[in-house]
Amino acid sequence: MHRRVLNWLALVAAGLLLLLLAFAPPSAPPQSLVSDVAKLEDRTAALDIGDVQEMAFAPSATHLAEGYTRSAFWFRMRLHRPEGKDESVVLRFFPPVLDEISVFTPAPDIRAGWTREDLHLRADTALRGTLVSVPPEGVEVFVRVASVGSITAAIDVMTRQAALSDGLGSDMEQFAYLALMLVLMVWSLRMYALTADRLFLGFAAVQIVWIPHNMLVFGYLPLLLDFGDGWQFWALRFLAIVNSVAGFAFHRAVLRRHDPPLWALRGLDVLTGISASMMFYYLLGDRALALRINGLCIFVFPFLLLLNVALARRGTGRGWSRCGWSICCSARRCSCGYSHCWASAMHRPMTAIR
Repeated sequence: MHRRVLNWLALVAAGLLLLLLAFAPPSAPPQSLVSDVAKLEDRTAALDIGDVQEMAFAPSATHLAEGYTRSAFWFRMRLHRPEGKDESVVLRFFPPVLDEISVFTPAPDIRAGWTREDLHLRADTALRGTLVSVPPEGVEVFVRVASVGSITAAIDVMTRQAALSDGLGSDMEQFAYLALMLVLMVWSLRMYALTADRLFLGFAAVQIVWIPHNMLVFGYLPLLLDFGDGWQFWALRFLAIVNSVAGFAFHRAVLRRHDPPLWALRGLDVLTGISASMMFYYLLGDRALALRINGLCIFVFPFLLLLNVALARRGTGRGWSRCGWSICCSARRCSCGYSHCWASAMHRPMTAIR
C-alpha cells in the first residue's frame, strides 16, 4: 500500500513538472553574437592559418555535417560583444568528439600574428569551450576542425553565464542518463543470475560497453584518467565499434527466438562478422576506413532487422502489431547507433544566448 502511494505521488509530480514545462513563458529572441560565417574545405589537410587568410571562403550554415572524410575544414566568423555584458564570449563545439578543434584569434601584439588554442586538448570543463575576448568593434576568428571519425558538429557562441547554466543542465541530464544505464546493467545481471538466461547477459554486455563510451562522449572519463593527449578520441571510436558488435549480437539472439528464416539470420551474422573484423582493422590498420565500414554496417542493420522481424514465424504477432514491433526495434537500434551524430539533425543555433 505504501509503495502504491509513493508511485502515485511520483506520477503526480511528473505530471506537474510536464505542465510547468508546457506552459513556461517563451524566452526572448536571442541576440546574435556571430556574423559573416564562412567555410573552407582543405582537401590536403595541410594548410595553416597563414595559407587560408587570403583564400576564398564560401558562406556557411551554422553547423558542419560532412561525415567521414580526410579533409580538414576552416571556419571564418566574426564574433560580437554581448550588449550590457562582459567582454568575453564562449565558443563551443557540440558534440565535443572531434580529434582537432583549433581556434585562432588575433594576438594582443598585432606583430605576433595569431594566437592558437587547441580546444580539443584544453577546453574549460565547466564552460565546455574556450573564452574569446571581444573588443567593442568585434573580432574575426578562424577555427580549424579535423577528425578521423565523422565530422559532425554545431557551434555555440554564448555568454559565460549562459555557458555555465547550460553546462549544469547538461550535467544533470547526463548523470540521469548514466544512472539509467547503470540500473539497466545491474538489473540485467541480476536477472541472469536468477534465470540463467544468456539473453540478459548479452543485454548487460551492451550496457557495459555503452556506459564508458558515453562517459567519454560526455567528457567525464578523461577527467578521471589521463593516458596522454587524444587518447579519449581513440578509445571512444574503438568502443563505438565494440558496441556495434555487441548490439548486433544481442539483437540477433533476440530475433532467433522468433524463428526467422535461416538465410535472414545469416545476413545478421555476416554484418556482425564484418563489424567485428573492423575492431582489429581499427587497431592494426586504417582507423578512418574501419570507422567508415562500421558506419555502413550500422546503416544497413535496421533494414536487416526489419526483414527478420517481418519474416519471423513465432511470437511477433500479426499484421499491424508485427509491423509496429519491427519499426520500434529498428528505431531503437538506429538511435543507439547514431547517437554520436544526433547534433547534425538537432544542432543548437550558433547565435543563441541562453
